Amino acid sequence: INVGIHLARGELVAWLNSDDVYAPGSLRFVATRFASEPDLHVLIGDCDVIDADGKLLRRLSPGPYDYARLLRNGNSVAQPAVFLRRSVFEHVGYLDETLEFGMDYDLWLRLRGLRVAYTPRVLAAFRWHPESKTANNLDANWAEALRIVRQRHGGDWTPALAWAYGRARLTSLRQRIGGKLWQPR
Repeated sequence: INVGIHLARGELVAWLNSDDVYAPGSLRFVATRFASEPDLHVLIGDCDVIDADGKLLRRLSPGPYDYARLLRNGNSVAQPAVFLRRSVFEHVGYLDETLEFGMDYDLWLRLRGLRVAYTPRVLAAFRWHPESKTANNLDANWAEALRIVRQRHGGDWTPALAWAYGRARLTSLRQRIGGKLWQPR
């Protein structure tokens, strides 16, 4: 991802993982928003979480950027729904390539002090399924998130983080056995 950002020639940067998608019209909306606000550094939108078949599981609506809330509650910002000016990376640094799961979360925490706007509009969809990197490695993912919170930003384990971890485990479990046990007949 860092190589791609370095090679990018445009002013705006984003990255989309192989099984995620942009919402119709989102790229035009983002370009218009940045063009009309030259002092805007980052735009964050809502993101649908969908299953392997594209069925909506839930909507992530992070609300306005809030460093303290991100630190306390964990990563509520969905990476596919984030767009940045390329200059942001020169200011806060690129993605930390030593991180396997939380490189985006670490980046969001480093955005403090920049002009980050939130739009209550779905800009992308993130696929959550049992084979996805996130769902398949929940324990390692959360261990890394806690290292980011504790070692890099001075935070600690909170009830909100525990709730988010539990919800992720439950969603993963439901997807693995739900079709067998809870499918309507």
